[in-house]
Amino acid sequence: MMQTDPNWLVNMLIAILAVITPVLIVVYIIYRVYKRSKPSVAPITTAEIVSKIEVLRGCEMVGGKFEYKVKVLNESESVINNVVVTILAYPEDCMEISGESMKKLSRIEPNGFRSPQFVFVPTSDCVEGQILATVSFIDFQNQSHSIQVKPYVIRSVCDLLRPLDASVEELEVMLSEMSASSEIMQLKWAPSVLFSKAKVLLPAKNFRILQVEDGLSDTEFQGMIRALAQGKYTGNKIAVRLVVSGPTNADEAKVQIECLSDESAMLTTTIHEIAEGMDSRICMNCGQGLEPKIIDALRDKQPVSCPSCRTSLSEEMYGI
Repeated sequence: MMQTDPNWLVNMLIAILAVITPVLIVVYIIYRVYKRSKPSVAPITTAEIVSKIEVLRGCEMVGGKFEYKVKVLNESESVINNVVVTILAYPEDCMEISGESMKKLSRIEPNGFRSPQFVFVPTSDCVEGQILATVSFIDFQNQSHSIQVKPYVIRSVCDLLRPLDASVEELEVMLSEMSASSEIMQLKWAPSVLFSKAKVLLPAKNFRILQVEDGLSDTEFQGMIRALAQGKYTGNKIAVRLVVSGPTNADEAKVQIECLSDESAMLTTTIHEIAEGMDSRICMNCGQGLEPKIIDALRDKQPVSCPSCRTSLSEEMYGI
């Protein structure tokens, strides 16, 4: 009868170890080399985390109220939690906040965003000042961070006006008791085009045009508009006298904007808003601003219409 070697199991294990030991040694050497050559990963700094969180802000007038939004965009690869947007300051002498001054968001996912909104209600016919806000959050390392939102300058009178009717004689009586301020601008526009723009711009700024006079000679153009409005909240009246003059065939004109009001605080902002409109591209029908691409299309003689009122526009309207 054949006998079994009692050491066969031991011999088999020895044979197996003889085969795999060199393999294990090679694997270990490769692992050690890889571990030494692999660059160490530095901990993420606060600056790096904050740089991946973008904060934007904007404001618009809707239904007689200012809607201020803060957009928090998470461009990092991890969730941010306990996001808090806080209004730190705003011009309290001319507006008040409707609702809470703090908005809390539980989380914002990677590549996600949230845009909490704050509503401000004007309490005066002249709103001017800055809205200051801050954004705080907790990162994936449970570290808290705070970002100051860029201050938003809010300045408005014309949005808070309503047109006011009056005869020229009644206007003269009102003007005798008003404070006045004026500004003169030199603009690279044909005077007739600027005058047409003024006749559209003032109603768009909530003024009622009471008087229009224009004169055109072979060499000179001059036109004058008088308009009147009233504050929605205090009832203060504000009048505008706008004069455009310049050579008939030149793309250059002088614009004088004179404002008169019961409330002197309204004058500077009103002049600024009208001057800004006179030096911008607006629809000659509704007075809404036009994007540069629309003007470029006009120069290329492409058919263009106003996005707001759908009126067809032409290069002749703008002296292009």
